[in-house]
Amino acid sequence: MKAPPAEEVLRTLYEVQGMTMRETAQALGISLGATHKYIKAYGIQTRARGTAFLGKHHDSETKRKISRAHKGKTVSKETRAKIAAAHTISGPGHKKKRNDGYIYVYFPKHPESNAEGYVMEHRLIMEAQIGRPIRKDEVVHHINHDKSDNRIENLQLMTFKEHSGLHLKERWAARKGGMTYQ
Repeated sequence: MKAPPAEEVLRTLYEVQGMTMRETAQALGISLGATHKYIKAYGIQTRARGTAFLGKHHDSETKRKISRAHKGKTVSKETRAKIAAAHTISGPGHKKKRNDGYIYVYFPKHPESNAEGYVMEHRLIMEAQIGRPIRKDEVVHHINHDKSDNRIENLQLMTFKEHSGLHLKERWAARKGGMTYQ
């Protein structure tokens, strides 16, 4: 059984960073019901019902107008694939993949977000797991070297020194074995 999240972590995600309960649950790796239970147990004020969806849904008249505007139009396979991909985005915030393979999550209220408001997903997952922000001298290592594989069992928190030493040993072993290291 998973240990309950720390109150300050839950408060930070839900109140300070403004995540919905569903996003908070996903970030912590627990169910929506458990998240609601802990929010109530810690005495955290829940937001009014329906406010999380403001601006995300159209009324029936607007839906009809949009539908009429799109009747008879054809969409290329490429555009259809992009639309399908956009509808499958899940988790806390919009995700995008960088050219080097890392996954970014739109999280503008996070203290480590870049100028565009994105944070690396593996850092968010590790912070939720350990219940605190990652220190400046720490890094999150991908055990299988797949930068887009952000499952918690593939992530390891290390100091910069440990991480550099690990990669140095791997490169040395690869050279001795005649393999190339990427």
